[in-house]
Amino acid sequence: MVLRMESLAPSFKAESWLRGQPVTNFQPGRVYNVEWATLSGPCAAAMLRLVQLQQAYKDDDLDVVGNAANERAAIG
Repeated sequence: MVLRMESLAPSFKAESWLRGQPVTNFQPGRVYNVEWATLSGPCAAAMLRLVQLQQAYKDDDLDVVGNAANERAAIG
């Protein structure tokens, strides 16, 4: 899937939320950074950077959503 500026955001479902309020839908006028990652070392480091990004811009219209994916999870 390729998203471009002005593309509608696809829906996603998270099994659980570790921090912050769940995102139930995307709001017009807000910026969302959705990062998909596995449980690898480099991905864990990227997640830390995203936490810092959210803290730096918490008063702006930015929401950072990090998804740690378990690649062995059943699909369906």
